[in-house]
Amino acid sequence: MCTEKNRQIVTVILTGILLAAAGMLFLPKLFGLRELAVISGSMAPEIPTGSMVYVRDIKPENLCLGDVCTYRLADSDVLVTHRVIGTDMENQTLITKGDANTIADAVVSFGQVVGRVEFHLPCMGRIALCMQTPLGLLLLGGVTVWACLLCWRQKKEI
Repeated sequence: MCTEKNRQIVTVILTGILLAAAGMLFLPKLFGLRELAVISGSMAPEIPTGSMVYVRDIKPENLCLGDVCTYRLADSDVLVTHRVIGTDMENQTLITKGDANTIADAVVSFGQVVGRVEFHLPCMGRIALCMQTPLGLLLLGGVTVWACLLCWRQKKEI
């Protein structure tokens, strides 16, 4: 049997989840960050597969050894997030490598750099990718409608 107290608890939990998800996806944009999902294990264990990385635009010459940066593969829209292990200011290039990889990547030109990773949230990339599918959007919409109906029903009963 669904009691008034149980409905209130469920409503608070669902509202919290929706606000947290919205906050993680929209608040970073207000601070100049871009969020990207990690789909490979090349940066594990530091950044696990399924994490969401938050990337800030930065001039490539301001990247330091040890920074984690995101760059575009040459002649592609594919983005890669790896650690800077070398710089060549004269040729305006970086050498990067995934923490879990045994060899360095091909040379990355400054023009390929998207930005520096500021922080990451484990598992949030999986959730964001799921929300981009028709089933994920349907689930999100259903949970939202259900939470709204619970709120509306509570107000009506008062």
